[in-house]
Amino acid sequence: MSMKTLGIAGIFVLLSLGCGPSEPGINFETRYVVMDLEDQTYQLAERPLETLESVVEVRGSALTMRHGGELYAGVSAPETAEEFEQALLVRDDIAPQLDFEMQSNVVVPFDTDSLMMLTAYHHVERAKIYFEGLDLQDSVGPLPTYYRPTVDTGPILLPIPLLTDNAAYAYTLDAFLLPPQFLLSELPLAANRGVMVHEYSHAVFNRVVYNDERVPEYLFEEWPNAAINELRSLDEGVADIFGALETGDANFIEPSITADFGIDRDLAVLRTLDQGLLDTAQNQDELTYNPYDLGSVVASTIWSLLDVFSAEELGALVLDSLYAIRGPGPDFRIVSFFNAFVNASPAAERTHVCERFRERLTPLEASLECAQ
Repeated sequence: MSMKTLGIAGIFVLLSLGCGPSEPGINFETRYVVMDLEDQTYQLAERPLETLESVVEVRGSALTMRHGGELYAGVSAPETAEEFEQALLVRDDIAPQLDFEMQSNVVVPFDTDSLMMLTAYHHVERAKIYFEGLDLQDSVGPLPTYYRPTVDTGPILLPIPLLTDNAAYAYTLDAFLLPPQFLLSELPLAANRGVMVHEYSHAVFNRVVYNDERVPEYLFEEWPNAAINELRSLDEGVADIFGALETGDANFIEPSITADFGIDRDLAVLRTLDQGLLDTAQNQDELTYNPYDLGSVVASTIWSLLDVFSAEELGALVLDSLYAIRGPGPDFRIVSFFNAFVNASPAAERTHVCERFRERLTPLEASLECAQ
C-alpha cells in the first residue's frame, strides 16, 4: 500500500444502513476524503462544501452529479462537428439520492458511493476555486458528472479513455465520467484530488485553447498527425502541471496508480525531449499515438521552473500561455506553447526559462524565441 494512502485505511467500507434523508439545514459540514497538502496523505475529514446547493443530489456550482446511466454511440461513424456532438451520449441516468445521516451538524454518508460523490464534488470545487484564483476568464460551469456509468456494447469510435478504473473529461459530452473501479485497489481516482484537478484542467483547455468548442476542429477537418498529436500531448502535459501545482504533489497520481502498473508520470523526474520522441509525435497515426510520453516531458520541464517561480506564478504563466495559442490550426506545433511561455515570463526571468528549455527541449532549440 502506498505511504500516501495509509491515512485512508478503513475508509472504503459500508458505514451503516439507513433511509434517504431530506436536505440538511444551514451551517453544516460534510464528511468526505481530503488530501493533507502538507504531507500529501488522504484521510476522512468533516468540512464545509462552499458551493454545494443540494446534498441529496450532490449538485452545486462546481458540478451536477448524475448517477448510473449508459454511454452509447448516437452516431457510429461521425464525420461532421454536429455528428461528433452526437457520437457519445448518455441515457437513463438519474439524479442521485445520497444516503446519509446527520450527526450533530455533520452530513455523514452511509455508503461508499455516497462518500465518493461528495469527495469528487469537493475536489472539483477546489479545482474551480484554483482556476478562478489564476484569473481564468472562461467559465467551465457546473458540468454533468456521470458516476458509475455503464457502456453499451455497440461501437464507440471516439478516442475516449478506458471506461473502468478511470476518471475522464469527455469533451464531446462536456462532462466528467467516473466509471466503476475494478482493477485498482488503492485510492479511487474519484477520491484523488490531483486526478480530479487534472480532469478539470482538460475542460479548461477546451474553453481556452479550443474556444469552448465541444468538438475540436481536428476531429472533422484534415489535419496532419503532427498538429493533432502535439496538441493532445500539450493537453495532457498541462493537465498534469495543474494537478501537481494545485496539490503541491509532483507525483499526485501515485496514491491511486502505483508503479506496479508501469505508469510513470512523476513531474519531479528529469525528462528531456529527444529527436525520436519528437519524430513519433509528428509522424505516428493519431489513432495509435500515446500523448503521455511527450506530455510528461512538457509537465516535467515546466514543473522544474519552480526554482524560478512560485507555484502561483507558474500556474498563471501556464494559463497565460494557453490563451496566447488560442484557436490553433493545422500548422500548430508544441514549440508555440513554449514560445508563449517565454514571452509571458517577466523579462528578468526569461534567461533562466530559455536556459531550461534549451537543456530539456534540444530538438526545438532552433525554433525557440530566445535571444542567442
